[in-house]
Amino acid sequence: MEALTPALLHQNASVVISDESGVGEARRVASALCDAAGFDATRRGKLALVVTEAASNVIYHAKGGEILLRRVFEDGREGVEMLAIDRGPGMRNIAQSSVDGYSTRGTAGTGLGSIARNSDEFDIFSAPDRGTVLLARVWNGAEPGKPGPTRWGAVCVAMSGEEVCGDGWASKSDGARTKIVLLDGLGHGQGAADATLAALRSFNANPSLGPNDILAPLHEALRPTRGAAAAVVSLDAGTQQLRFVGVGNCSASIHPGPGARQTGLASQNGTLGVRLPKTNELSYAWPADCLLIMHTDGLSTRWNLDDYPGLFRRHPTVIAGLLYRDFSRNRDDVTVLAFTSRSA
Repeated sequence: MEALTPALLHQNASVVISDESGVGEARRVASALCDAAGFDATRRGKLALVVTEAASNVIYHAKGGEILLRRVFEDGREGVEMLAIDRGPGMRNIAQSSVDGYSTRGTAGTGLGSIARNSDEFDIFSAPDRGTVLLARVWNGAEPGKPGPTRWGAVCVAMSGEEVCGDGWASKSDGARTKIVLLDGLGHGQGAADATLAALRSFNANPSLGPNDILAPLHEALRPTRGAAAAVVSLDAGTQQLRFVGVGNCSASIHPGPGARQTGLASQNGTLGVRLPKTNELSYAWPADCLLIMHTDGLSTRWNLDDYPGLFRRHPTVIAGLLYRDFSRNRDDVTVLAFTSRSA
């Protein structure tokens, strides 16, 4: 089987930040990702500054947290994404906290503003007693343009003690239609990751198949492995329809907006590669401005976006990061995907 790398599964590297040694480790991980992405000296310097400032803020203001790093691929570009996550006191006024010279800890007060200036993409959610989730991306090459009509976010983290994540995901888009697959290899570790990679190769080799039709080739690809749970979605912006099929414990839900009732997407029992049940492809309304959230069973289902006022309008990666922070079961791999059709 081909060599497995975290980038093929969109896996995040996780660095626990509890003291200054964690800041150095986060910089080392970021440096390795810069090597893989072919960053020049300027881009490397920007990312090093972003990671250092963010990790230092986690220590000084929250007494600890986590930095997640991964390579990202979008519109033919490659970059490095950082999420800084903490459960600290949070910020009452993010705009004020971003002004150079403002500090609540007697520091120089340039950290948050410096992170924003040195990032090609930046977003943050923070609230009193709700901690902070900060997103920064640095792209290699051309500067990103105005965000398009769809935006992605993902967190994919291996269970503690494992080097690779048994979860994985992929997407394909032709502009009008977007197809997504989320996979959870049975168990965890290398065997689970091998299963997920086999299924991802099958998904990429069958770009024209819809959600229900793709299950048979996925099942066949997974037969030599321990098997996997899967959820497959097809989104059509023209017809404003979402088609879905799920086998096993992968969850998905549609969120129309703050205060609106979410719609859970129903999966069926089974394990691809072991037993393929008879499935029915389901269709749902997908109007503009909706948010789709998908996750493996490493995340509890007991969450509600309305418990976090203002979160719905944040970047999907920030949403995925917050759900990971607050609802991970901490005994399995965990993946959270967030996808929106809104243009801003």
